Parts: sequence; C-alpha cells; structure tokens
Amino acid sequence: MEQEVDFDLVGKVYQRIGDLLDQHLPKTYRPTIGLTDNDTSIILSSTIDFVMSDLEALTRRDPAAKGDSVFVLDTYKSFEAVMNYRLANNLINSELIGKQLRLKYANKIQEESKVATQIDINPSAQIGKGFIIDHGIGTVIGETCEIGENCYFLNGIVLGATGIADNESGRRHPKIGKDVSIASFARLLGPISVGDRVTINSFCVITSDIPNDCKVSIVNQLQVSSHKSFEIYGIVPATNGNFCIYGSGFPDDVDVSILNIHCDDTGCFIIEKYPLVNIEITDKKNGVIKCQLSLSSENMDKKEIAKDISMNKNRYHLALSHAEEYAYITPPLALIRTIETLN
Repeated sequence: MEQEVDFDLVGKVYQRIGDLLDQHLPKTYRPTIGLTDNDTSIILSSTIDFVMSDLEALTRRDPAAKGDSVFVLDTYKSFEAVMNYRLANNLINSELIGKQLRLKYANKIQEESKVATQIDINPSAQIGKGFIIDHGIGTVIGETCEIGENCYFLNGIVLGATGIADNESGRRHPKIGKDVSIASFARLLGPISVGDRVTINSFCVITSDIPNDCKVSIVNQLQVSSHKSFEIYGIVPATNGNFCIYGSGFPDDVDVSILNIHCDDTGCFIIEKYPLVNIEITDKKNGVIKCQLSLSSENMDKKEIAKDISMNKNRYHLALSHAEEYAYITPPLALIRTIETLN
C-alpha cells in the first residue's frame, strides 16, 4: 500500500532546498556558468527524493519528533545538516556544470552548514535513503564514506581515516551497510566495512571489519578503584573464560572471586562467594592478573548464569581480596562478557 503524499510538505521542502541553492548560486549568476532553469529543476528534483525519505524516517523513528514532519523541518539542526548535504552531494555529482564549479559550490554549502549545525558531512560521501542524524553535534563523515539505507547516527560519531595528515587519496573511510545504528562518540576509522543490521554502542573504536547482524560494545571497564594497598584500573575479557585485571601494587597473596553481597532475613549484612563460578589466577606480574573463569558444573547453562548476574548487578561483584578486605570491580559488564565467551 503506497503512502499518501503530503504535497504541502513536499512544497515546503522544495522551497527550502531552492532557497539554499539560490543563496549559493543566485538565479542571475546561473546563466554565466551555463546552468539553465531546466538544469536547476533537475538538481532540485533529484535532491528532494532523498530529503523526503530522510525526513519521513526521522519523523517516524525519533519519538521527540512527535510525528510532526513540519516541526522537524523547521527546528531540527541535525536534519538541516542532512538536507544541506543532499543538495551539496547532488550538486557535486551533477554533470550539468563544470567539475571545478561543482566542487566549489558543493563545498561552500557544506562548509556553511558545518558552522551552522556543528555536523560535518563531506559532500562526496555516498549515503543511502532514510538517513538519520539525531542530536548530531560533533558528528563527522569523511569524503570516501559509503553508507547504506536506513542508518541511524547519534552525536559525536567520527567516520574518519586512520591517519591525521598525508593520507592516501584513495578510499580511506568506512563503508557502512544498511540498517546500521551507531551511538554517540563511536569512532570508525580507515577503509573498513561494516555489515548490514549492525549496532555499534557508545565510545567504541572500530578499526576492522564487522560482519552482518552484530552488536559491538566496549567490554573493558577501565576505571580506578583504590584499595589500601593496591589500585584496580579495569578488567578486560579475552576468550574461553580468560580475562585480565589491570592495576598496580597487587600483593602476592591477592585472591579473585565473585561475591554475593546481600542481607539475610534479620537484616544482617552477608558476604559470601558466588558458588556457581570458579576463578583461578593463572599468572600475575607487572600490574596484570590473568584469570581463568569456569563453571562449577558442566551441566550449568552459561547464558542463565550471565543473565542471573546481569539481573542482580547490585548483588554480585567481581572482587579482589587481601587480608580479609575486598576491592570491588563494578558494574559486572566485563564479567558477564567473560562468562559468555566460555565454550
């Protein structure tokens, strides 16, 4: 069933894009570079198809839009950035005017948009329909990026090259599949490929390919937890139940365990070891404690144990103990990830 066209909305969008083009390529100037009224209509028509798709997607998928496309069009700077990019991209790919002029005016549109919206999308990037930038401040999309349809980006995202200066002129930015969601402050660097239906959570740094249908999260917990005699910086899971604890000043007789901290029926505070998981220290040197995690019984379901710990984050803690004193690493995200790596 085809969606009913809101011609008033289409007219508003067309006028908005036309005003932007007039601002940078005034009607009186266009004939001097060989751009006719018909050429202008072609550029605007090819732009509006993408812009309407982006507008519909953002209005539908962002609850803050309240289902009101005109509200989004009139107030969302993040949508303005995408709309400006669409015009600049169609202009830079048009063969109706010379290459150098296309490059000049497309970049003028984008540079002014960058200042106005604080979102930087290179006009040469290739982005599919239904593209959403939500919030968006600080998001940067590089020149050779390719982004599939129906992707949703938040603020502070960088799709950049691996180098700073003197990068090679070929493909140096990420290629993103369809239906990809990227959360705030993620960094995707280099000519990597991200598959379809991928979710990348906040603050991830991605420098290698990601296959379809993956969810990427930061699994290390880098923090400082001070103890009387040592400090814990964080825990990083590896494979098959192995993980490392990073810190300084670890005593020789330090122990690692999962503690169940709770109150009994009388209100007394109880600390006892979690009986379903065993942890063995396999090595300890230079501020790194290497551990091997295993289940107490082969008949146990690792998913159920991980779920139990996840659902009771205030109760279960990975802890280092020394001289009957404990230092906790919380919350237990990396511990849950470690359990999930068990074969």
